Amino acid sequence: MNKKEYKIKVGDEELIFEFNDLVEKANGSVIVSYGETKVLVTATMSKEESRLDYLPLKVDYEERYYAAGEILGGKYNKREGKPSTEAVLTARVVDRAIRPFFDKSLRKDVHIVATVLSLGKYDPDFLALNGASLALAVSDIPWNGPVYGVRVAGDKEGNFKINPNYNFREDNNLFDAIFAGRGGKISMVETEAEELSNEKFLEAAELALTEMNKMTDFFSSIISERGKEKKVLPEAPETDFLKNIFEEEFRGEIISDFDNIFPENKIDFYREKFIKRISQVETSDFSTNFLGEFFEKEFKYIVREKIIDEGQRLDGRALDEVRPLWSNADRLSEVVHGTGIFYRGDTHVMSVLTIDDLDDALFLDGMEIQMEKNYIHHYNFPPYSVGETGRMGSPGRREIGHGNLAEKALRRMIPSKEDFPYTMRVVSEVMSSQGSTSMASTCASTLALLSGGVPIKKPVGGIAIGLVTEGENYKLLTDILGYEDFYGDMDFKMAGTRDGITAIQVDLKIDGISLEMIGEILEQARKARMTVLDNMEATIKEPAEMSPNIQRIKRIKIPSDKIGLVIGKGGVTIKRISKESGAKIDIKRDGDTFIYGNGQSIDEAQKMIDEIINRSL
Repeated sequence: MNKKEYKIKVGDEELIFEFNDLVEKANGSVIVSYGETKVLVTATMSKEESRLDYLPLKVDYEERYYAAGEILGGKYNKREGKPSTEAVLTARVVDRAIRPFFDKSLRKDVHIVATVLSLGKYDPDFLALNGASLALAVSDIPWNGPVYGVRVAGDKEGNFKINPNYNFREDNNLFDAIFAGRGGKISMVETEAEELSNEKFLEAAELALTEMNKMTDFFSSIISERGKEKKVLPEAPETDFLKNIFEEEFRGEIISDFDNIFPENKIDFYREKFIKRISQVETSDFSTNFLGEFFEKEFKYIVREKIIDEGQRLDGRALDEVRPLWSNADRLSEVVHGTGIFYRGDTHVMSVLTIDDLDDALFLDGMEIQMEKNYIHHYNFPPYSVGETGRMGSPGRREIGHGNLAEKALRRMIPSKEDFPYTMRVVSEVMSSQGSTSMASTCASTLALLSGGVPIKKPVGGIAIGLVTEGENYKLLTDILGYEDFYGDMDFKMAGTRDGITAIQVDLKIDGISLEMIGEILEQARKARMTVLDNMEATIKEPAEMSPNIQRIKRIKIPSDKIGLVIGKGGVTIKRISKESGAKIDIKRDGDTFIYGNGQSIDEAQKMIDEIINRSL
């Protein structure tokens, strides 16, 4: 085997990139190591053009249990199956980091595969990100990278750590973030936090940029030594006559009718009118899809010009104005445990809460994560929410990603198992979508939890900020429409309480944003979040009474030397108590005991347990 290693110190360990001839057929490949964690990343491009009318990029993150030195699975199946939720989320992080640097005209399939070969004490996700960047950069695949990635975490004492190990992230963790960027700019962020201040987030971003700047010359030297000549993208077809027709016959009409386009949903009308007009030209041999893309590009220019030059948005709002809000926290019925409905303009989400005992907690037994979750959030985005027909069934990557973001936004505000010993599952149904459904899901889920009587620490609201740039000029857009996300340069989602940030997710279509701009975005998002929380708290501020359909739970402590007496030989005593009282009793090894039932049955069971303990004293 021919191989060569390149090393750079990042955080506490050396980040090592190994190139060898193990994967010969891929366009680019590299093995990335940090401590004992190793990830193989490959980049491959198809030889033929795709029929899709968008960039066909796919990222897969492959977990292999051998990487952890374990054999997992059921008795009759020991092979890895479909990607876990954690694998999907990591693949999305890598995708979001590298996608902005592809030419949007590329129509060949590009496939990034990150395979975990060894799992040490460091998370493989930032290795996969950097490996994908370098595998693409040295390959012949057209790509305008590289981009660099680091993880930054902080504890509650204010200490920051670059690429921390699992233990640091789990112990007394204030926030945990992955940043991607280059050239002194941030291009992707994924953050979970416990009421992080704007100032602390900026400190973390600045530290991330400092570490990423160290990697610039290092990557450049590798690329200059190993990089292949990039394949040339096919020349775009001549479209001058399309441009002339649009400018002469459509641009003026669209601008004069700009105030009515969004309220009257006239984008499709003008698109179809343009396609019909071009079809009358005998020399036109463009497909309908191509003409639709061309119209969208020209219409995008008009929308962006209006925002930059006049501060005018499609729906007529001020740049920093939140759409009309409406919320409701009335339960759907006596059967349902909690309901929250949240409207932000034409984005409508209904979240429904179900509460049960801790036996219904979700047990995760994956390559990286072994834990029980008693707060679960799921997100559904049916096709009718955008007025379309389509596939229904198991959740796709988008549903998993958006659901996880809303879950992270609320996770640190959920009461502990000791204070609220229940399992909570919230399902957010997107009923109507016009931008930022994940943040609307966060709001609706807060309402649902309060409606169901869950004593969350503080309400959480979410908002998305957009961006339109033109050279050095830029405009920030509060509470972006779906169209503004599509035609703009950024989707900066931020959730939090009145006192700080709980989650951030940033996606960019440009090469990055500066720290100064991030500071401005954070403050604009904070003000909008206060508006959202005002509306939610006017609807419900304190937990409602729990539904009578939910069995009550009482937590008591049995002395460890009395556990055997309460259980009895073969469990005979505890079974008798449960049968006579009508309560369900769960005794842990440390004596922690949960009694499930209605008020009377719980009291009766506790009385019988106390009598057994007192008799033995």
